[in-house]
Amino acid sequence: MRYLCAQASAELVSLMAISLLVVFMFSILAWNALSDADAQRDFNDAYQSVRALADAADYVYGQGEGASRIVSITIPSGADMGKNATYIGKPQGSSPSIEPKQITIRYGGNDISAYTSARLHGFFPPNPGTFNMEVVRKADAVLIQPNVIDVDAKSVAVVMPNGETRTVRLKVYKSASENVSVNVSFMWNYNEVSLSAYPASFSATYQGFPVVLSFSSSGAVAGSPFNGMLILTAAGQQSNASERVEIPISVSVRP
Repeated sequence: MRYLCAQASAELVSLMAISLLVVFMFSILAWNALSDADAQRDFNDAYQSVRALADAADYVYGQGEGASRIVSITIPSGADMGKNATYIGKPQGSSPSIEPKQITIRYGGNDISAYTSARLHGFFPPNPGTFNMEVVRKADAVLIQPNVIDVDAKSVAVVMPNGETRTVRLKVYKSASENVSVNVSFMWNYNEVSLSAYPASFSATYQGFPVVLSFSSSGAVAGSPFNGMLILTAAGQQSNASERVEIPISVSVRP
């Protein structure tokens, strides 16, 4: 009887060992299947992102100066974010003879690329994730960059008498899902017409943060146009995605 019990116990242990081995093998197969599915999803995200940006670039280029689109992209977490691996236009240090018409995300050691008819310049965010990208026709090329803010004016035009002051109020809206800091600067090289902005830096909001430009003329030649640029430099505080918005300024002075 003891022999039969011992034999039954041995058979039970063997059966349990076989069962555990089968479970282990199925676990490995399931893990590999999930890993393969994740890799395929990430590959698809990268491909769809570069393709969508290329299509938008060709579209706005055909529409003419100032045409723009906002494109949502996803850069997979395993992407190589080096400047010569994931880029817009062409890799740094490329031959001048190579035209900047390529959009590439490197994932899993492979370059996932799309090509455009338009010349490109711009940049991706420094880290993987899901982002809105602005695609806009600028002169004879297309600019592609992260979209973290929007402004309610594309340009500023002021007509004012000499010796007086005028103010212009803009609103800057947050378009990213994170905190966004904004710095204000100018390209403005005139003594006859002074220009200041308040505040010089702020955090953008969904409701729109007001920025007030103040113009004062003194000794300006009547009718002379004074042209410059308002520059808003925005950055997402979590993703470090950055955007530079340039708004042309034109001031004419009446006698």
